[in-house]
Amino acid sequence: MAASPPEPQREFALGPSDNARLANLCGPLDENLRLLETRLDVHIRRRGGTFRVSGAQAESAEGLLRELFALTKSDEVTPRARAPRLRERESGPPPPDADASEHGVSVPRGGIRARGAHQREYPRSHPHP
Repeated sequence: MAASPPEPQREFALGPSDNARLANLCGPLDENLRLLETRLDVHIRRRGGTFRVSGAQAESAEGLLRELFALTKSDEVTPRARAPRLRERESGPPPPDADASEHGVSVPRGGIRARGAHQREYPRSHPHP
């Protein structure tokens, strides 16, 4: 029986080291980290400002943690702040061969990008005349 490939793993430090910002990022009793683990199906371990993330979406989780840590410089990490960022990561990136028009809609003031799988599906199931 062949051994399965190891799970993707990322190890990184978030800095500058600031306990107040790290507490904001992690949430009370590491609530934010547990939520990311559940929703992205990863495992997150932390020691100070150093994080180790393992799982198929480890790279995505790292990106989200970095984005939320940047947010802690000026704001609190609240459910309202983290929800859209998390939803975008949950749906995963669009397939490499996907047509860009399938994932966005042009409007007079610019464009609207589909964030999740359901939003990407909507234009196909509701064609514009």
